[in-house]
Amino acid sequence: MSSWKEIADMNSSDPYWTAFTFAGEPDPNKLHVTHKYFGKLSFLQSCALLAIIESFFDVTGGFRKFNASFSRADLFGPEKNIRVLRPVHWSDFEEGYKENSCHELRDLIEHFRVDDYPSYSPHVTTSFGESAIHGVISGYVLMCGESIVKKWSTE
Repeated sequence: MSSWKEIADMNSSDPYWTAFTFAGEPDPNKLHVTHKYFGKLSFLQSCALLAIIESFFDVTGGFRKFNASFSRADLFGPEKNIRVLRPVHWSDFEEGYKENSCHELRDLIEHFRVDDYPSYSPHVTTSFGESAIHGVISGYVLMCGESIVKKWSTE
């Protein structure tokens, strides 16, 4: 999905967010690494966001897959009641993040909503039973609620 008409048909009360996706898991709602949460956006804002991300991947040559491991348990959210796994070391995620120029993409899309947290901290939301997730990050998605607006992928 990528046309402006399809964005107009989305539920305007659903929040927009971007994420990295794992190879072998087509549904980002089941497993993803959040990149940026925007909340509700107007039609024009969502069209502008899509245009920026599309242009970014056109200029940079598309998304390039990378390996990532998450095994440091932490609690996330205002009430610290959401269990997440983080990379043991930032460097475990950083190489692929930098190779895809994701820090520059984040700078380009930051103005749609300033983060509540002082810096980006990659994490995977998990159940209490999982102790580690190791896999290939193979794509990037723009989401509206639980719907994929557009996916850039190596798969």
